[in-house]
Amino acid sequence: MQLSPAEASLLKALCINPDRVFTRKELLMAAFSRDAGEGTIDTYVSYIRQKTVKGLIMTVRGKGYCLGNPMESDPI
Repeated sequence: MQLSPAEASLLKALCINPDRVFTRKELLMAAFSRDAGEGTIDTYVSYIRQKTVKGLIMTVRGKGYCLGNPMESDPI
């Protein structure tokens, strides 16, 4: 499956600094218009996870999201 422009923009923001944990607010500023709410990030992370490999985007509880290492994830 192909990523939408918004999904690609979000993934690109995560890839620019792969070792960093991004808050939802930081990802909004990097990938979406200012009119979007922070819930938009959760929605688009879900879309990306459905279209890519398990473990690509990791949730850091209480902080936000970071790029994961799919090779370290359990097989589906």
